[in-house]
Amino acid sequence: MCTHNRAKTLSTTLSSFSEQIVPPNLSWELIVVDNRSSDNTRDLVESFARNAPFPVRYLFEGTLGKSMALNTGVSNAYGDIVAFTDDDVFLHPEWLTMLNRDFEEFGCIGIGGRVIPVWTQPKPEWLEMKGQQAIVNFDLGEEPKVTTVPPLGANCAFRKSVFAKYGLFRADLGPAGDRRGMTCEDTEFAQRVIRGHEKIVYSPRAIVYHPVAPHRTTKAFFQTWYYYDGRSSVRANQSPDNSVHYFGIPRWMYRGALANGMLWMLSCDSKQRFQYKLSTYRGLGRMVEAFQLAHAAGHRGTSLFRKLQRS
Repeated sequence: MCTHNRAKTLSTTLSSFSEQIVPPNLSWELIVVDNRSSDNTRDLVESFARNAPFPVRYLFEGTLGKSMALNTGVSNAYGDIVAFTDDDVFLHPEWLTMLNRDFEEFGCIGIGGRVIPVWTQPKPEWLEMKGQQAIVNFDLGEEPKVTTVPPLGANCAFRKSVFAKYGLFRADLGPAGDRRGMTCEDTEFAQRVIRGHEKIVYSPRAIVYHPVAPHRTTKAFFQTWYYYDGRSSVRANQSPDNSVHYFGIPRWMYRGALANGMLWMLSCDSKQRFQYKLSTYRGLGRMVEAFQLAHAAGHRGTSLFRKLQRS
């Protein structure tokens, strides 16, 4: 579990680890990687470790970036299986037991567990949840099954041997310093494993509950999230594109952004109109990142994003 200046929510997450019900033959440890926090994270973790009925290790990663912290945790893990979760969740008491059971039952190399959003305030009427990842959730049904859908970092586990085979998390992805909105460090890694034709299983029994913070239910948050999701997706999938380019941006990106922009402006249904606006933001993010990758300069795109955000 990686953390950065979240001592308030971290306390709740640590408490849920204490409530884990595991079989006596299951040996496990908790690794907390402090990614250069300036709050009382270290004191909190060390105090928890002194009283915990299981091994707890505190590690410090001084280079800002979630991927850097994840890689520090993986490199220092002793177990044959490395499970991941976030610092603002609480766990089902049988989370670890179910992860371990499904590894044994399916003989897989990775597992994506169910992530259930917990609403601390009413869900906005304008919010469309189908396919929505700005509100962290992962639910593929009630039955365990082999999947090619990349699991989320909030609830996944891999055999440690997979990191030797496919590498660690990419340091240019995920939140870090001035690129706090960047994502995809978890799904990009899982996609590498899936492309290697490895077996990843969806486990509905390994459950993590993810509270929805109030700031995540604002339109401004969604617009920013979709913009950076577009940027992250292009950075994560830097494959050759043989289509026509203008200023380093593939022509299909212009078409997609224009089409969604027109639908945003012309749609009469307010809920649908906002969805088209979000798709426009994602398209703009893709264009900005394509431009930056091609020209190593993103000032024009950032300015355009700010103008659009004010509209």
